[in-house]
Amino acid sequence: MACHDFIASQIGRGWAPVDRIYEDRGYSGGNTRRPGLQQLLSDIESNLIDVVLVYRLDRLSRHTPDLSRLMVNFARHGVALGSVTQPINTAEPQGRLALHLLTSFAQFEREQAAERNKYKYTAARAQGLWQGSASPIGIIT
Repeated sequence: MACHDFIASQIGRGWAPVDRIYEDRGYSGGNTRRPGLQQLLSDIESNLIDVVLVYRLDRLSRHTPDLSRLMVNFARHGVALGSVTQPINTAEPQGRLALHLLTSFAQFEREQAAERNKYKYTAARAQGLWQGSASPIGIIT
């Protein structure tokens, strides 16, 4: 909804929303194997899209190499990237730098969270704590 409102505010620039919303609810931005993103890329290949607008940049990708590949694909088809909450202009060098910095921080955050979880589970196992949802039969707690 926020993206449609933003597009409506850009009518003076000639922006108009497409009929399709490319959503990937329940999928991680850590990879590109998402049905909504794949459909978006297909529509870009068909020259149906001029601007990709996301609510936040990390919703598009949290993995720097994936973002780089997406940006190369976007550039090849003349597609610009915009964000509702983060004013980035990928047509300028400063905007591309800011885009890569934000994506690098998103990837760092994702990797840090995974590492913290790994240490948490390792410490719990070392203390003999059960890691599953229900205690297995035969174990006295």
